[in-house]
Amino acid sequence: MKNKKGKTAQKVAATYNAGGKSKEEKKKDQEREARKNSKEEKEKFEAEKAVLFKTVDPAKPKQKVQTVPPGVDPKSVLCINFKAGFCQAGEACIFSHDLNVERKTQKRDLYSDQRDLENDTMENWDTAKLQEVIAKKTAGKGGNPTAGVCNHFLKAIDEQKFGWFWECPSGEKCAYRHALPPGYELKRKTKDKVVEKSIEDILEEQRANLPSTGGTPVNAKSFFEWKEKILKQREAEEKKNKQARDAAIRSGKAKKTGREILQESGNYKDDTEEGEDLDVVQLLKLKKAEEERLDQENAEIVQKISAEVAEAERAFDKEVAALEAQGLSAAEAISKLNLRGKPQQEHNEEAEGEEEGEGEEGEGEDEGEGEEEGENVLEGVDTGLFTGDGEEELPEFSDENEET
Repeated sequence: MKNKKGKTAQKVAATYNAGGKSKEEKKKDQEREARKNSKEEKEKFEAEKAVLFKTVDPAKPKQKVQTVPPGVDPKSVLCINFKAGFCQAGEACIFSHDLNVERKTQKRDLYSDQRDLENDTMENWDTAKLQEVIAKKTAGKGGNPTAGVCNHFLKAIDEQKFGWFWECPSGEKCAYRHALPPGYELKRKTKDKVVEKSIEDILEEQRANLPSTGGTPVNAKSFFEWKEKILKQREAEEKKNKQARDAAIRSGKAKKTGREILQESGNYKDDTEEGEDLDVVQLLKLKKAEEERLDQENAEIVQKISAEVAEAERAFDKEVAALEAQGLSAAEAISKLNLRGKPQQEHNEEAEGEEEGEGEEGEGEDEGEGEEEGENVLEGVDTGLFTGDGEEELPEFSDENEET
């Protein structure tokens, strides 16, 4: 090569040298690279160790000012200077030097339900409740370097998205305060409650909106006329639709349904309950007609009974007058008529009581006459029909005899 220092020549030489290394040389290069990496890792470890175990320079203290919201115990908040390793107050520090204080304060409360906090939203809070929640959420997180209020925090308050589980989009490193400014008033969004109105109120409002003149007053008569008109219009429309469907079936544009075929054949039976298709107006008409019919029948029955009673009283008075004309008193005539109206059995019993003595004397004669009369009555009658002797002589009836 003439130009050994050129770029192309150097590249060719490097490729040649790399390809010409032996296995031992390559192994040494790998060990050298591993020692270099281990050295870098060791230096990184020492740097982290120095940060963790660094000593405080008394000549240059770097104390940070820490504040807590009102009403929060400072001992429940970890000292940020102690956490950094250079708190000079020692035991006199008003903040806690216990690294586990945050874990202790965040310990789960077994006497409260976490779901209560989830349901406790900002919609039911007032300004005092909001201040309390803000104080509890910001407790233990240290002070903020600026006095301004976080815009994300104010936006969440205005949109009512702030709550127990709200987190600032900027995270815990947010440089602004999460507290309400002095004099802030909570703006509550009141939802428009839907007032449920009854049907009567709606009808009254509709009637009030109607014009005062030119309308038809609604009463029972006008309502029934209107309803009858509507029913006639419906029937006419159904008839028109039926005619149009029949025309379509005849022209072949449509086919008959199964119900139509059964209705034409006469085998269709409607299983719906009686009166299902009747509307309220028709039911009222039927009820009124039934009541009128029952009232008329009752009136006719009462009139008929009254006429019969009057006729009976007139006949009774006429008979009493006839008996008085024969020489009987009014009481005797009434008593005689009452005896005539008694049942025949009672009358016979009274007659038997009066003739009891006379009946004993003529017992023998009556018995003889009774036997003779019985013989005369049974004369010509086959007595075997009653004793069972004539069962074989009874004719047998068959189906043929019944048919004839």
